Amino acid sequence: CLLRSHGQIKPGAVTKSLRTPEQHPSRTFCAFVSMLDAALQQMSPPWHTRAWVYQEHHLARNIIWCIGPYQQKYTKHDFARLTQLAYQYRPTRESESFQDAVVKLSAPFTQYGISTFERLSEDSPQKSQGAQRSLHAHAAIAQGMRCRDAIDKVYSLLGVMDFRPWHQMRTDYTKSISWVFAKATWLSLEMRHEYDVLLNARSVASAAALAGLPSWAFDYQHGIFYGFPMSIDSIFDIRLGIRLPKANPQIGDDHSKLYLTGLPLEFVKYAGQVVAGSGPPSISTHDRFVAMTGTLAASDDWQLRNCVSREHERTTRPAWPPADGSSRFTSEHEFLIDANDWKDILPIRKTHAELLSTPVAWASCITVLLTAGGCWGLMIGRCAPGDVIFVVKDCPYPLIIRKRRQDVYEFRGCAYIPAYSNPRFRMASMKESCEVALV
Repeated sequence: CLLRSHGQIKPGAVTKSLRTPEQHPSRTFCAFVSMLDAALQQMSPPWHTRAWVYQEHHLARNIIWCIGPYQQKYTKHDFARLTQLAYQYRPTRESESFQDAVVKLSAPFTQYGISTFERLSEDSPQKSQGAQRSLHAHAAIAQGMRCRDAIDKVYSLLGVMDFRPWHQMRTDYTKSISWVFAKATWLSLEMRHEYDVLLNARSVASAAALAGLPSWAFDYQHGIFYGFPMSIDSIFDIRLGIRLPKANPQIGDDHSKLYLTGLPLEFVKYAGQVVAGSGPPSISTHDRFVAMTGTLAASDDWQLRNCVSREHERTTRPAWPPADGSSRFTSEHEFLIDANDWKDILPIRKTHAELLSTPVAWASCITVLLTAGGCWGLMIGRCAPGDVIFVVKDCPYPLIIRKRRQDVYEFRGCAYIPAYSNPRFRMASMKESCEVALV
């Protein structure tokens, strides 16, 4: 059928080419490869972009390409190198060898993240490094792949996971999308302590986020994967003089609640979305966030240097954040930044760009917050005065939660508060560690 729709290629000539092995592919065969390559990309969705292909490739010990009488066997390591070559491949009128034809046909794989698969050839895929990743980490690798049913964004990854019996998750299409996404989020937290899954939970995601999804659950259909600067290190609880208990993530029977054990450290005193004011810089929201993150980090470094250095070694305090910062917060929950502030903020973004990876898309707003203890912070999304800063063992990000009723909270997002990583940071917590239910 494909051959008939291609007027320049005669079916008989292609059949003869495929049945007659040659050292070098004929022109007819090269034309057939070009046509097949175009046909693969026109499939809906194309085979090499389908979510289930991730599992097929990951569990395969070897890959064999077969085109007519030509075939080539690759280990996973060889195929990974081949897909890298496909990035640089530029087709000519004739393929010089069968490998050139294979490189051409494998090129679409590199456009959808396949080249980032496990590159080592292991005897047992279940014992590979990939099997030890969290569901969230696999989802980040395969995020460009597509499926008709949203829950296949999760189910297509289960085959590469090394589940313990009590964590087993099986495909069940009678479950709702919210149920599946919530359990996948919990598995990443419970099995691998992958707190990055909270960075773009439903409460932080775009307006297209799935309705009915709990505030803490990651939206595997519309979710964004990005890096975020850490505020809490492994000795944070030692500096506080409080031993943080294990987080012990648990999920409710209906998958609507996530139970976490941690410490309510303090509350947000002021919070406001950034308003550029007069003369706003013409840069992306992502670049603004990177610059503001770097400026806060530099400000915190200044405080530490002034505490430990000699008088003649002291540096000048950065102009931002301003000393009168609390007056910048408006009653409409906005934070005003004028043109002079941006002059102090923006030069930082190049030197601190490594704090964040560039995401596919970015949040629509940045929130500046000032805690009751006088610590400056940033978050993507929205928070409000009175929200609680909740710290959890092994989680590098302070969590912002909002009380709904006794011991029940809504998750608002993760924050960057550089003062928490300062070795001289000391603060008494609001109360003892406790378990909260996030809804």
